[in-house]
Amino acid sequence: ALQSLPSEVGLLSSLELLRVPMNSLWGLPPEISNAHNLAWLALSANPLVSRVKPKLAAPEIATKRLSLSSEGANLADPEFGGAANDGVVPALLDAGTEAETKVAVKYFRSGLGPDGDPEDEVLIGAALVRHASATDHPAPVKQPEPGELGVCEQLCEQFGLARWPRLSTVIKLVEDAAPLAKKPIDTVRILRGRFETEQVPVAFLLGVAADVSSGLAFMHSLGIAHGDVYAHNLLVRKDHESPIEEPAGKGGDGPVWAKLFDFGASFFYPAELGEMVEAVEVRALGLLLRDMADFLLVSGQGDEPSPEKAEAAKAARHLGEIANACALKKPSERPKISAVAHALRKLRDEGSDAAAKALPV
Repeated sequence: ALQSLPSEVGLLSSLELLRVPMNSLWGLPPEISNAHNLAWLALSANPLVSRVKPKLAAPEIATKRLSLSSEGANLADPEFGGAANDGVVPALLDAGTEAETKVAVKYFRSGLGPDGDPEDEVLIGAALVRHASATDHPAPVKQPEPGELGVCEQLCEQFGLARWPRLSTVIKLVEDAAPLAKKPIDTVRILRGRFETEQVPVAFLLGVAADVSSGLAFMHSLGIAHGDVYAHNLLVRKDHESPIEEPAGKGGDGPVWAKLFDFGASFFYPAELGEMVEAVEVRALGLLLRDMADFLLVSGQGDEPSPEKAEAAKAARHLGEIANACALKKPSERPKISAVAHALRKLRDEGSDAAAKALPV
């Protein structure tokens, strides 16, 4: 196991992704801030971050209360391992009444993963549930804004652990949903998502941008890094037109267009790493916004001018400006995630002029 990283890591100017979970790191070399292209960082299960993990426990859900919704098989059956080949399966949760609740079960096929420790992923889920709940939000963590609360709500309505014999997480099932983009399949853009839809409404994509930035701001307010900010880790409706959720009695400020998911690379970080870790995630967010802006430009191309194409080009320009600010070469000059989220909500709700005032770039 690695006990330290060499200071020469700061010389890797092209380094974008660094995965070093489950090692024996007690610190990071200060020179790592010089690796200005770094956008994805995974540190789970290192002493450096494990020492700041809160003492939380997720509720246990008895295995016998769960059954596969597709076949009705009990999840305790040995065959379940084969049924859960993709890692996440729909299931039914017996609520102790005549009604059953549809849920999703994330099944960890191993105690170790390339991004982090499954136990840490579950712990982070428990932390998000606890702090995103309007009825259980202890000080001194700041109360999330309505948009932030909505993004993390997928973990709030149903969440818990089941063990048979491996660790599994029960979360809310979002039906008719899929990742915003697919994972890359070539070596040219291996760290970028693949947008396969020909065109999406501008309002939809601006809503997605606002929601993912709000979700990230909420996580960092708790001292949690996502570690895997990609388009393929954003859950949206398959039709790319409808919101995931409409406002529903929790003080929501509008429909929720996207939700962050897959916290496998997420980790708690100590305060002394806060600025560096946040700057890394801001760059990842900026690259995502750049992909969105490029997609809008491509989807707006054509021979005939139209108001829709003009709107797409204008939105792409302003998304690109915010993306440029997030990807500034000096990490210390990048905006805070909360400021980016504020600007993107302004862009979504009030247009480009309001966004420019919220985040001058």
